[in-house]
Amino acid sequence: MILRATTSLWGVDFTLFAEEIDIVDVGKSPLLESLRKLKVHSKALLYRDAIETDAGIFTAAVLGDKMGISRDIKDLYQKNGIAHLLAISGLHMSFIGLSFYKLIKKAGAGFWGAGLVSMGLLILYGILTGASPSVVRAGVMMCLGFYAACLGRTYDLLSAASLSLLFLGFQSPSLLMQGGVQLSFGAVFAIGAIAPLIQGWLGKDSLFSGSISACFAVQMITLPVTAFHFLPDSALWSGFEFAGDSSDGRSSLFRSGRDCIWIFKSCSWNCGSGNGALYIVSV
Repeated sequence: MILRATTSLWGVDFTLFAEEIDIVDVGKSPLLESLRKLKVHSKALLYRDAIETDAGIFTAAVLGDKMGISRDIKDLYQKNGIAHLLAISGLHMSFIGLSFYKLIKKAGAGFWGAGLVSMGLLILYGILTGASPSVVRAGVMMCLGFYAACLGRTYDLLSAASLSLLFLGFQSPSLLMQGGVQLSFGAVFAIGAIAPLIQGWLGKDSLFSGSISACFAVQMITLPVTAFHFLPDSALWSGFEFAGDSSDGRSSLFRSGRDCIWIFKSCSWNCGSGNGALYIVSV
């Protein structure tokens, strides 16, 4: 087996690329094999009952398999800002977990019975879809919610998110440097920690204060992460001039996107637009 090691940009982990693979153990897990067969059968049913283009989208949204989506469809979803609909996310896990939980409780099961069965089904569905970081996060948080209900305790969003982050970091520290993971957990921590502060400032009795504070808090966290990971240097700041005070007190004028990203990471900042220029000032 020939491997090529590449040092990670962040110095946290390394990646191995196999040029040749030798199978040394053909043993199969009965559980994993059953889930694989269920996934293959479900995929076949989707392709049987829908046209090929739609079946590829359904397969991605339900089973987490994006192999059937063409590059044109992926680009179309990305350009319209809805590419997240093609990925299994916390919304899927929450909907499935809560649906099973309520149905089982309505059938006569108690908190423990409904909670344990729902946790088991949620874990199996997470494995079925590939157990991406967002699925693991949502799965751990949902299982903790069921467990809290069984114990009669209050569910704490930040504690559940912190435990799932610790679990992912222990499994693979390099995942913490991925943009998708930072966006996923950043949005959760924004809703749990920053949104209540903004809502308190707006007034909890104000109309739509909860929705406005949550949206604003999420944007505060996710916008810099999105800019750093996903937008090209020249695309984000094209056509703007930048005036900034660096962390050591030196004032400079920046025109390139790479320099501006440096300001993002080095300064506390407020943004205000005027006269066609965007000014980033340390505060």
